Amino acid sequence: MNVILIGAGRGSRLMPLTENQPKCFTPIAGKRILDWTLDAFRKNGLDHFVFIGGYLIQQVEKEYPSFHLIENTGWERNNTLFSLLHARDRMAQGFYATYTDTLFQPDA
Repeated sequence: MNVILIGAGRGSRLMPLTENQPKCFTPIAGKRILDWTLDAFRKNGLDHFVFIGGYLIQQVEKEYPSFHLIENTGWERNNTLFSLLHARDRMAQGFYATYTDTLFQPDA
């Protein structure tokens, strides 16, 4: 089963923290928001990640080479649902989808 991570936007409300990095790289309690998310899924046996990105996707590609990356080249002009539809070929076997800036506990 795939975990689809939606992280195409710039995160303008978190500026200046997102000026040079994706929003999901913002640290919370010493760890990136994205790493909190990955840990929660991994603790529940899920480790196939599809990352839909746009803004500074190259940084995500460099730091997380195991991700299946999908680029939403129109991220500045479209919305979250449009980003999610970029991964429709990864949904056939069931999937979880989440934003990359959402914090939750592994038992949620």
